[in-house]
Amino acid sequence: MNAELIGIEVIVAALVWIAAIPAAFYFVGPAVGFVVIVGGLVLFAWWLATLIRQPADDVPREPDQP
Repeated sequence: MNAELIGIEVIVAALVWIAAIPAAFYFVGPAVGFVVIVGGLVLFAWWLATLIRQPADDVPREPDQP
């Protein structure tokens, strides 16, 4: 995945998360708003971990050793 697509994905996810926080607090309640905040942070950490684990496309891989 190239840097432009990663940037677009982060921006869209952040905007959706920022819009979901006040909506959850206003329409449902503070407990759900807190869950949205914590859930968003957990999902961001999970996404970041999967992004870091992915091998880079431009780095050649070493052949498997027998």
